[in-house]
Amino acid sequence: MPAQSDRLFDPVRRKSVAAKPEEKIRQALTRWLLENLKVPPRLASVEYSLSALDPSSRKRADIVVWQPGSRDGGLRPWLLAECKAPGISLDDRVADQVRRYAEKIHAEFVLITNGELTRYFRLGQGRYEEIERLPSFSSIKNVN
Repeated sequence: MPAQSDRLFDPVRRKSVAAKPEEKIRQALTRWLLENLKVPPRLASVEYSLSALDPSSRKRADIVVWQPGSRDGGLRPWLLAECKAPGISLDDRVADQVRRYAEKIHAEFVLITNGELTRYFRLGQGRYEEIERLPSFSSIKNVN
């Protein structure tokens, strides 16, 4: 379905969504994850409700990418991504928001972006440390 000027097609949710500034960033990141990092759409969640992990939470993570994580076919979070509208600073307030989400999701990687600046982090030694870039998702075993 082609995107209209006020709507965007989300390939993960398989529906048309309003083309608000933050949504444009979210959809650009979704396309980048699918096309460049080779994330299978079936392993991506857009606007993932944190209530699935914490029933008291009403928050949503912009994007969560899952990877096979156990012998029983279960999934574990590989990436937590938080998108902000262009011009929104990726400051301590944003970092605190993502940190709270990460405490619930426990993803191996975290990404924050406003479309102009993107920062990447990897969980190591019990905390997230900034890294230069994400590895290719296709390098993970058993994702197909």
